[in-house]
Amino acid sequence: MKTLIGLLVIGILITASCNSPGTSRSTITADLPYQVDLEQNMGNVKPVPLSTVGKELEYIPLETHPDCMIMRIAGVALSDSFIFVSDGSKLMLFDRNGKFLRQIGSTGRGPEEYSSVRDFYTDRDNKEVYILASGKVMAFGFNGQYKKSFNADFRPSQIVRQGVDAFMFHLFNMSGERVIRLRCWGTS
Repeated sequence: MKTLIGLLVIGILITASCNSPGTSRSTITADLPYQVDLEQNMGNVKPVPLSTVGKELEYIPLETHPDCMIMRIAGVALSDSFIFVSDGSKLMLFDRNGKFLRQIGSTGRGPEEYSSVRDFYTDRDNKEVYILASGKVMAFGFNGQYKKSFNADFRPSQIVRQGVDAFMFHLFNMSGERVIRLRCWGTS
């Protein structure tokens, strides 16, 4: 009888410890760099005034004509003089008043062309824009002219500049081994 009660108590303790929210969450999120607890914070939604984001809000209508029609906005970057807008198939350059200036590079399947724009990075200091296209990274000047490229032996979804001559790529979220690769560009 004592053995049966002892087993029952042990069973209850094991069951209770397995259902403890703190235990299961901490073991699941131990490898994550951050944690957002939606259950706890769902009712804690508050409006955020624009003044907390910036000092002023600027609305710039972009010029529209057949050469610069945007189907959807996939990415936007700003510099002092330019607005870069990608719709996923091409990268367009507008001035800060919204006037269309040019397409950066050209779409196609040739060696200096791209068929899609997964992501892009603008280097304001060197006046270059790097386009992450299908299987390659391409560099263009702000004037739209091709400069250089290299083939990527992996399928990244985002590109970020890391230092003077290296990029960091974020790979698609897939199960299995997660690898962050750095690619040195070279200065020549």
